[in-house]
Amino acid sequence: MNLFQRLFGNTKENDIEAQLAEITIDPLNQYSTNNEANVRKSQEKRVLAYLKDGYTITQLEALQMFGCMRLSDRIFTLRNKGYNITTKMVVTDTGKKVGQYKLLK
Repeated sequence: MNLFQRLFGNTKENDIEAQLAEITIDPLNQYSTNNEANVRKSQEKRVLAYLKDGYTITQLEALQMFGCMRLSDRIFTLRNKGYNITTKMVVTDTGKKVGQYKLLK
């Protein structure tokens, strides 16, 4: 097993080179990947599916379940697509007020 295989496992060198080629420098966001739009859409779909199942969701829950750090942006996008999502302020166990989102049918 060579050093590359020890560092990256079974990933082929071509795969790593392809991933590195996707990294771009953006003056507003120094490092971004061309896959960011796909990540947003994936998170959006998962959040929507969760809400459609009748659950409510907060920022912390979205982070824990979907790795979504900007739930408010996903909700904003879903609202712009016509989904009727309400925001209710709830108090956590620690006394902090957070927004809880719910899809109205």
